[in-house]
Amino acid sequence: MALLDRESLRKDRVSPLFASYGLVTSLLGLIKEEADTLAKKAKDEAPNMDDKEKDALDAGVRRGVRSRILKQLAEATRSFVVQHENRHILPQLGIKLSRVLACLEKNVRLMEVNLKDENALEDFYLSSLRIWTSK
Repeated sequence: MALLDRESLRKDRVSPLFASYGLVTSLLGLIKEEADTLAKKAKDEAPNMDDKEKDALDAGVRRGVRSRILKQLAEATRSFVVQHENRHILPQLGIKLSRVLACLEKNVRLMEVNLKDENALEDFYLSSLRIWTSK
């Protein structure tokens, strides 16, 4: 399997964009679902919390889940790039990988200071598309 098929990208430039929006939506759903489950479990274990404490718990759990999932995303991306079949183009891919991971780190920092997850992940995926498809 080729890492990038430029010929198919020339023929269809729209599908990768819609796929990135689908990935954003799926990732956000996964984060929300897992965070809600863990927060509910934590609230059940400590039922005497007031509303502010519950909100803080929700935010903390969501931040932790988001951080863990994005770390897994970074590790999976790195693993894909360093596969044996990509060895002959590893120098080019290494540069692109470092740019993608820098973009992910930038967006993670922005999410920590209250940028909406949707906007940050959209920026990450669209930037990733530009990086991976550049020559």
